[in-house]
Amino acid sequence: MIQKYGREFKTTSLLSVELLAFREGWTPEQGGLGRHKHFENIIREVWPEFIWYKEAYEQAEALCNNDVTGFTAGASFTKSDLLGKFALVSWYANPIDTLVSICSTTAVDAKMRIWGSLVRDFRKSRVSNKSVGRLIESKSIITLGPDDGDLAYSDNASICLVAAGNEFKDDALKRLQGRKNKRVILILDELQDCSPEII
Repeated sequence: MIQKYGREFKTTSLLSVELLAFREGWTPEQGGLGRHKHFENIIREVWPEFIWYKEAYEQAEALCNNDVTGFTAGASFTKSDLLGKFALVSWYANPIDTLVSICSTTAVDAKMRIWGSLVRDFRKSRVSNKSVGRLIESKSIITLGPDDGDLAYSDNASICLVAAGNEFKDDALKRLQGRKNKRVILILDELQDCSPEII
């Protein structure tokens, strides 16, 4: 049993508590820290090597406290790294009810940017037993699987990569239309090069 945030939890996992607090968005008035602070705690627990800098704190707060967020910065500024972690944490907090679609210009480009960071972080979290799910590389998707116990799994409860540059817009629209779940997160990486129809 863990006692934290004015509550008692039937778990020995601090990570499970932080994921619940992040999912529910417990504010200081509700005994929590605020969604972005729980997000920071999860990153420190799952990926302790991540280096927090001023802009990363600001980006995390914007991501966690707004329905629509956009930010820009110079190259190699870890924007994609933080967005990938946000996608994973959002999904880990409630995988059955969450669909995350990550759009980038091409699948090849994404694997060198956001998808590459996300897959690296997913593998690290799996090795340390701090996550659920399985990566199906041929489909560029992370979804629940038979190893996740009684959890239901489908492509609508997943994190998936969608190529969304102009030459892929028709396929991207087909892949995005009709996808649904209780929580849907759409991440557009390299937004300026994605098809306006996707946006």
